[in-house]
Amino acid sequence: MTMRSYTAELVLDARAQVAESPRWDVRAGRLVWVDVLGGAVHLFDPATGLDESESFGVPVGAAALRASGSYVVAVPGAVLAWHPGERAQRLLTLEGESDGRRINDAACDPAGRLLAGTMSTAPDGEGHGRLYSLSTERTSLLADGIGLPNGIDWSPDGRTLYFTDSLTRKLDSYPYDPETGAVGELSDSIPVPAGLPDGHTVDAEGNIWVALWSAGQVACLTPSGRAVASVTVPVQAPTSCAFGGPDLSTLYITTMPQPGQDASAEPLAGGIFACQVHAVGRHPYPFTG
Repeated sequence: MTMRSYTAELVLDARAQVAESPRWDVRAGRLVWVDVLGGAVHLFDPATGLDESESFGVPVGAAALRASGSYVVAVPGAVLAWHPGERAQRLLTLEGESDGRRINDAACDPAGRLLAGTMSTAPDGEGHGRLYSLSTERTSLLADGIGLPNGIDWSPDGRTLYFTDSLTRKLDSYPYDPETGAVGELSDSIPVPAGLPDGHTVDAEGNIWVALWSAGQVACLTPSGRAVASVTVPVQAPTSCAFGGPDLSTLYITTMPQPGQDASAEPLAGGIFACQVHAVGRHPYPFTG
């Protein structure tokens, strides 16, 4: 198979501190994304260029669609139900995950559970990450001692969980039971071609598109680990990606400035980028609580 190459272009000069967690809301035809350290959820309409935001005053690790309408928002120690223009309501509480810790990424499984990775914000916090499965009925700790929890997504049949611990520089896959939410033993680890693997999304064919932090690209990998496409991003730190648009063939990419870098070195860092690709995504799973 020929290696495909693409170049992403800026679609929103957001200047976010850490743009993350992109999700396409097919109901509204817009991209939902968060500025983690800016503490805000954004709603971007590519058709008009309008980007609306809501500030939460605390770091926002992720946002996801909610089956009953509106969104769920992951903040330190809690998951909130939020409808634009209305006051957010607490849905779930994560005990022991508020002081000095925060949710770093989250995504919903086929049954509507929210899997959320948490991390310590302390200078020596590496290796203290955790992965939870959350619903309104139950909170389960799936893993502890994670270096830096990041991307979460599933194969098209929902039976393989792809999870990224960025510090391992690998994309791990696990057997997954979408009915019960049970996670099996590690089945494979896919090394990434460059940089640190951050957020990722799985297309309708089962290939994984992973943002390579510090490498300025998104790589498309088959489940066996073969690179079949690459997207060049004109900033060095892409953080995640998601398929969107009317036919789910536009790949949207969130980015951030590199820590300690002068803003003038990469003035577009923190923006949202996009490109048309040969693949088609799938609608993100909503939270059922």
